[in-house]
Amino acid sequence: MTFVHWYDPYTFFSKSIISTIVTLAVRRSFNYIRMFDSLSPIVTMLNNVIWELRIFLTFYFVLIFIFSLMYGVLGLGNYKLDGGFKNAFDLNVNDPTKQPDLKNDAPGVEYKQIGLFFGNIM
Repeated sequence: MTFVHWYDPYTFFSKSIISTIVTLAVRRSFNYIRMFDSLSPIVTMLNNVIWELRIFLTFYFVLIFIFSLMYGVLGLGNYKLDGGFKNAFDLNVNDPTKQPDLKNDAPGVEYKQIGLFFGNIM
């Protein structure tokens, strides 16, 4: 982690590694807290709750994925399709040499770099 942080601490790779390390450190600290008799039932309960949440979280992520896919199929917020979004913000995309200048109040403009599908998931 030190070498990754020394190179550039603001990259996605560096942030993902430090998030993983913090998560594993919190998980390890649960086992150390179990040494105290009064905290042992709480640690056992937290482990069981986290383990049983996996079914709900799987369903939740599938639901988020499906809703994002449905928005992508419908074309909501897509400036390249004819419809209310394109007409409301006066976007002209017929000229291939000119990229449309989306206004700051246009919905979905913050996801222009990664696309609306992943933007809807986020």
